[in-house]
Amino acid sequence: MAKSVNGSEMLIEERRQHVLARIQREGRVVVGESSAQLGISRITIRKDLEHLQSRGLIQRTHGGALSVQSDSLFDPSLLEKEKLHRKEKQRIAAAAVKLVNEG
Repeated sequence: MAKSVNGSEMLIEERRQHVLARIQREGRVVVGESSAQLGISRITIRKDLEHLQSRGLIQRTHGGALSVQSDSLFDPSLLEKEKLHRKEKQRIAAAAVKLVNEG
């Protein structure tokens, strides 16, 4: 478990940087855990997370936040998906054609 940090003694930007560093290190934060760890209210943590999201640094989720680099948030466009694994898709299509009969 991480050591307790007194968030009420930190400057706002220091606290936000602390939260951002934790998200970057661990991939996510949970509002309740962060509130307890920093010794500040859940509302304050939520405001900090909203601020970090408005700057494009994190992705807010219900109950916490995730790193914007998280693969779980990456959803390629249809054109990008079409290009992924093209050779494998062509081999599957060729095998499927052999299974289809006239009529």
